[in-house]
Amino acid sequence: MRRCMCALFILMMAGLLGILGFAQKAELLIWPLPTADALPSGLSIAPDGKIYIAQFDAQKIGLLDPGTNELSERGIGANPVSIYAPSNDAVIYTLPHDNVIEYLVFIGGQARWPVPTPGAWPKDLTPAPSGPGQINFWFVERLAGKLARLSPAQIAVTLPLFYPQKHTITPQRQEIIPNVVPVKPSFYAGNPMLPPPLALVQAKTTGPVTEWAVTGFSSNYVEDLALAPKSGAVWFTTSQGELGSLDPPSSTVAFHTLPPNARALGVAVAPDGKIWFTDSATPAIGSLDPVTGDVYLWAIPGGAQPLKILVEPPGRIWFIDREADFVGFLRPSANEFVIYPLPPSSYPVDLVLADDGTAWFVCERGNYVASLSIVPVLGPPPVAPGAGAARILGYSITQVGSHATIQVLYSYDGSLGFPVLIGLYVLPSGEGFSYAPYRITQPGMGTATIELYYNGATPIQSEALRIVMYLQNQQVIAEKKVEFLTTWSP
Repeated sequence: MRRCMCALFILMMAGLLGILGFAQKAELLIWPLPTADALPSGLSIAPDGKIYIAQFDAQKIGLLDPGTNELSERGIGANPVSIYAPSNDAVIYTLPHDNVIEYLVFIGGQARWPVPTPGAWPKDLTPAPSGPGQINFWFVERLAGKLARLSPAQIAVTLPLFYPQKHTITPQRQEIIPNVVPVKPSFYAGNPMLPPPLALVQAKTTGPVTEWAVTGFSSNYVEDLALAPKSGAVWFTTSQGELGSLDPPSSTVAFHTLPPNARALGVAVAPDGKIWFTDSATPAIGSLDPVTGDVYLWAIPGGAQPLKILVEPPGRIWFIDREADFVGFLRPSANEFVIYPLPPSSYPVDLVLADDGTAWFVCERGNYVASLSIVPVLGPPPVAPGAGAARILGYSITQVGSHATIQVLYSYDGSLGFPVLIGLYVLPSGEGFSYAPYRITQPGMGTATIELYYNGATPIQSEALRIVMYLQNQQVIAEKKVEFLTTWSP
């Protein structure tokens, strides 16, 4: 999913093989960029679904509206790499050559913050769930061997009116049949009685930027980072292929043992706390259990240079392979890769997941932005013989601050009368939450939308949601408990 401190999307279907499938064909849409050799380096999905694009060599920020196929572009006079859209109208990105992070109102002015360490090469902007500033982002200082957090107390933006250049781009559309390959993982047992040693590292705050020198060697670059929502740890990889974790409050770093010759590059943290990484040496997709130290490696069939990795609950590990020109995912429960080949010499370099499960990515050599959508199987989901009158088939959750939108896919045959209501319980306590139940007044399948609000005065954390279908006499006729680990802010 998009990496966002305040947005969470979960998709889960009963009878998933029958409804979504894991080896289905996909629709690939390609929007070529109008500037030749623009070298797109990063992308981000705004809350309204539009796509912001960092174009390194073109020195531009692009904004694609997939609904109208309109691309708006703004020249910034510098070379952007990592990019993130905290709102529909503004974007934040790194400028490694200038050694700054910049905030841009797309049709207005900007603010910028210099990185204290000269020549640091900032990249991999990652929104933080909490921090002391108006905005809070972690990022990598690649050449300096540091992790850093940007937390400005205010954003002072000049407000000139700017009219972006606009292009209408008809996307190239093609259908892709995936390669589905079973792969047996290699297992490397850890030693939970011998945890990784901890080392105290240097932390320094300069204005709104706090830096942690996590490598200790100026030649040892930091490559990628990911945040662990439960522990607050910052996981990272280095140019030596190491997998490390920083505990910011104590400024301690641990380097975790990987199998011989494994070289971690991309890193992501799953909701259950497991660490997923791309291994550029094998190449492979790897998982580390930080409690036991156990490591699994799934060798990527035809892999060459796996880069970005993302976890899509409940069971897909998405990744891109730059040199092998494909986008795909690992399904660990089935020990199976599903790989979607791209046009030759595309070189995908960044990947994000939309709330509807669409994979968006940019290709630096192909000079395009693209979306990959798995084509759903038509028809209603199968109903097992003797199934109940009511069923909760799936759900999605999008949460921002104190508000969440929950969509529930349901079926009801009408045999128990009307109305039937759909409600929610926030676990563990549910105190301070309010919503209006959804009313079902006719039989069949449907999608219920429920707006959930947190009305408390202080931030709290939820662990799960209980979705229930019930009659007017409060009798529950169907329910589903789903993990929902997030922070609710007033």
